[in-house]
Amino acid sequence: MTSRIRIAAATAGALLLMSACGADQGAETGKIVAAVPGVDVTAGPVQMQDLLVPYAADGYPAGADVPLIARLFNTADETVELRAVAPGAGAVVNAAPSDEPALTVAPRDVKLHGSARLPLAVAANECLQLVPPAGPYVLAEGLTAPLNYGSSVAVRFSFSTGDTVTADIPMAPPDYTPAPAPGPSAGPALCQ
Repeated sequence: MTSRIRIAAATAGALLLMSACGADQGAETGKIVAAVPGVDVTAGPVQMQDLLVPYAADGYPAGADVPLIARLFNTADETVELRAVAPGAGAVVNAAPSDEPALTVAPRDVKLHGSARLPLAVAANECLQLVPPAGPYVLAEGLTAPLNYGSSVAVRFSFSTGDTVTADIPMAPPDYTPAPAPGPSAGPALCQ
């Protein structure tokens, strides 16, 4: 056998072996479910994690007030303030895999609920957890349309850095229970 044929045969064998090693990987990784089902967004130095609406079996009717789960981690070297929360613009979007449209609902108003008031300080490299029912949390008031599983509520967050972000916050799955807010943490991974 010439050296060219040996190299080609060895290359073909290596490629066949590598493709066989990964053949079943897709099936196993397809079974992985995210540990935290909420959405994550970033506004300048603030990472907002695990944004969710608590699950309600019958959904939330139009006009209802809806508590929101949010965890804010400040990556800046100085304190950043959450200055405002407000309704985002609601729009109809298609939800996969169903052909039925899911609704992104704009609330009439959004306020901080609990003992704290805006602005809320998020210390440098610290986490601020807004998890109902303990402590302060965000409350979307007066939904403009019913909110069901698969739908989301649009909320805009504004910070002292001038950064603003709008998040379409989905309803948590039926089996999700948010971890209680343990207090300040030392890193974004611990903000969950």
